Amino acid sequence: MAPATGALGRTLNGRIPAQPCARCASIRCVSQIRRVFAGATNSPSLPTAGAGACALLALLLVYLAPAAAQAAGTIPAPVRAELLGEAQLQASREGDSHPYDIRALRTTLKLAERATGGVTTLERGPGPAVYLIAMRGRFVCDECSPPHGIRAPRGSIMTLVLPVNKGEAVGGEFGFRSHYPSLASAGTPVTLSGESARSTTTQRLLKDECDEPLLPGQPVPPCAPPPPAGALGTRLALDRAHAGRVYLRASTAIADTAGAGTDASVQCAVYLDGGAVSSETVSVPGGEHRQVTIGVAVSVPGVRHTVVLEAAGAEFTSREPGELLVSESSIIALSTGGGA
Repeated sequence: MAPATGALGRTLNGRIPAQPCARCASIRCVSQIRRVFAGATNSPSLPTAGAGACALLALLLVYLAPAAAQAAGTIPAPVRAELLGEAQLQASREGDSHPYDIRALRTTLKLAERATGGVTTLERGPGPAVYLIAMRGRFVCDECSPPHGIRAPRGSIMTLVLPVNKGEAVGGEFGFRSHYPSLASAGTPVTLSGESARSTTTQRLLKDECDEPLLPGQPVPPCAPPPPAGALGTRLALDRAHAGRVYLRASTAIADTAGAGTDASVQCAVYLDGGAVSSETVSVPGGEHRQVTIGVAVSVPGVRHTVVLEAAGAEFTSREPGELLVSESSIIALSTGGGA
């Protein structure tokens, strides 16, 4: 076989040309590689051709460094709360409403597939950024359609792969395992603990004389007093053996059924034991809908608590027919220990 030509070819064939300081060049290369993994740079200047093997290694690390940085990155409390809610929701769908030992990490699709023992995609590169979640429980896939006479798939470990960029296709969403995956091989996992509650009941905020504009000269109608704040809405019970920090994530969808020009506003609030801890006034144009998410970190003592997400106080800009529909509400309480 003819020997490779060029500076890089001479390096690969073992014929490294003399340099003023080959050891210094190697030290510079190692320094650059360390800087890549430390996040100091994503595109280091490569060593000279005389250190071709080092150049190849540096190029490889430049390619892998973003994935390594993603995997090692921390997941902020709002995202951890959302992941906890998704994990508990999926677990309840698969037969266990109280999963435990829930852990998650941010990584790449290829590393997630390797960690879970799945089929590795053939595409080059690390693949899209994903969240890998693993949990324990007693799971049964009742939605699956096994052949006649074969029982539905089941397992004591379930994994979820969710895209970091919502809507991005990442292949299989969940799977059952008999052994807990080695999450550390794909990044730095974090523990997810807490409670969540969801409601699919639709709340109707009707229009009447008390929440619509008065006509010229119209007297103020005798309106019934509103219910106490926090008396309605989605509720979540929190049981805490010890005092600590909790990140509350509340979400709901609000739709205005009126026509264009009949806008509405509504007050969304999160209550902890009857006291408001966070609120937001939401404006919804006629015929449109809004997704509302409220997040707040609170300290709770070690007793039983009640969290409520409530939408109330609807006001309309027109007397035309219409109402507000509040649906798909959820509350997630993520335990964050000493802080969020």
